[in-house]
Amino acid sequence: APTASLQLEFIYGCNQAKQQGNLNINVVGELIYAISSVVVVLNKETRTQRFFRKHSKKITCFNIDHQLVRVVSCSVGQKNQIFVWDSQNMMQLGSLEVTGEKVSSVEKYYFVSTQFSPRDDMVVAIDCSWDIFVWKWEEGALVAKASSGKSVIFELKFNPFISKNDPPMFATVGGSCVRFWTVAEKELTSRYGVVGDVGTLQTACSVAFLDRAHAVSGMQDGSIYLWKTSAVIHNLTGAHSKPIMQLVCREDLIYSGSRDGKPSNVDQPLYFPCLTCMLKHANPSDGKQPLGRLTCNLQVSLHKGGSVMADCECVISAHVNTPIAVCIHPSRPIFATSGSDGTLRLWDLETKRIINRHVVCRIGGAPADIQHTASCLDISPGENEHLCAGLTNGILKIFGFSASGLQELFTLRELGSSDVRVVKYSSDGLKLAVANSENLIEIYSKQDFSNYVFSTRKQLVVSGHVTNIDWSRCSSFLQISTSNFELVFLEVDQCKVVGSKTSVRNSDWDTQHCPIGWPMVGLYSREIQDHHITSVDRSFDDLILAGCNTNKIIMSSYP
Repeated sequence: APTASLQLEFIYGCNQAKQQGNLNINVVGELIYAISSVVVVLNKETRTQRFFRKHSKKITCFNIDHQLVRVVSCSVGQKNQIFVWDSQNMMQLGSLEVTGEKVSSVEKYYFVSTQFSPRDDMVVAIDCSWDIFVWKWEEGALVAKASSGKSVIFELKFNPFISKNDPPMFATVGGSCVRFWTVAEKELTSRYGVVGDVGTLQTACSVAFLDRAHAVSGMQDGSIYLWKTSAVIHNLTGAHSKPIMQLVCREDLIYSGSRDGKPSNVDQPLYFPCLTCMLKHANPSDGKQPLGRLTCNLQVSLHKGGSVMADCECVISAHVNTPIAVCIHPSRPIFATSGSDGTLRLWDLETKRIINRHVVCRIGGAPADIQHTASCLDISPGENEHLCAGLTNGILKIFGFSASGLQELFTLRELGSSDVRVVKYSSDGLKLAVANSENLIEIYSKQDFSNYVFSTRKQLVVSGHVTNIDWSRCSSFLQISTSNFELVFLEVDQCKVVGSKTSVRNSDWDTQHCPIGWPMVGLYSREIQDHHITSVDRSFDDLILAGCNTNKIIMSSYP
């Protein structure tokens, strides 16, 4: 009979049951997954597979390093069942073993999770007894070992922001605790997370680091806890309706995955406190077509849901906590956002990536530290462009645009301690209208661009909280909507209320953010009877977008 040999060409299926993190992608875009005792590397373009076959028993967990090249894989058994190998040439780089573990049966001993350290010089693994092992894999030496007790560990994740000179740190979540570990000299030390009055003691299912001192954890009830060092400082409730099993931080964004199968859950009426129309970015005089996109309140895209128009596109999701305000540059494809995480961020609309991140206030343990954030934003038109941020402690911050992003120029502290609710530049960029929570409206005239000085301060008190402000194109009038559903017209030079509203009825307004007025009458009568509009915006080609308290966004012609 002729001699013949069989070679493994293709494997169908993969390990799925009782295994987390069962799929990785290497640096060239190949898929890595396990089936039985084999790790498969699948080339999606050629539909061919390569195999790592050093394991003799079923693979229980594996992971890839931060260079997306080397893989560590673990299988059932104690000796020589942990391998580090190259996912491109499939060569073994090292092997690790556990000795001296007292188990009832070698066949029942296995690892449930493994991961590389941020510098890729260490491998950490968790066994079925919830003991943690740390190796220097190139030397094959066990660095440290510690027991987590009887608490189940769902996930272990290193802090990638720790410097090379400091010992590695990682967090584990599971059971009813979150623990923060440090790899010291041949030992592991840990601190238990403290929930306090901010949240409730419950099972944590996932974790991710935001920076050196801050982390987020996905909880069993669908909420997200924000941690500083080892204490919870903020509770983002309602992010999901079921346990959050995965959290990933990328470029200041947080992505979450839950067993509810949805990016969000809504169990209460959804409001649109801010609504911005992206159509205004396309200038009809430059021959470009409108982008045809819009973004709702960023809170919707991050952790809320709702019904929007079928042709709407969610542009971006941002901020650790609830986003508060958004404004678009009047002539360039960039926009700014602020959030309750205390940051102000500048974004590129075309690439949907962050340009610059500016810390408005530091998040601390006390609730008062979290409150002083930018509650409203606006960007001035013209050559001398600025961004004005109104803070919840009554301060105005003025930023300039530099090559690297935002640069803080100066601060106005003349508004007292009341929340700044609305800031709005005139169409020529030479005037600024500001409204606070005490129903006070102030108007500043910009006299000196070289020194960034605002002067000619005027004040006026209206009834009801100011919700929106629009300037006329001539910069002589303001239309102001209030929480009492009143529309007030203000003559800027005299800083007084216009007596006859019909005299300004046909005025040409630079923007349309006030949800009430003559141009909006038809929209109310046709579309949302028995409901009220909470936010509006108008595009350059006279389209109006309206968000109402019935979870809808409506597009109509203007007026």
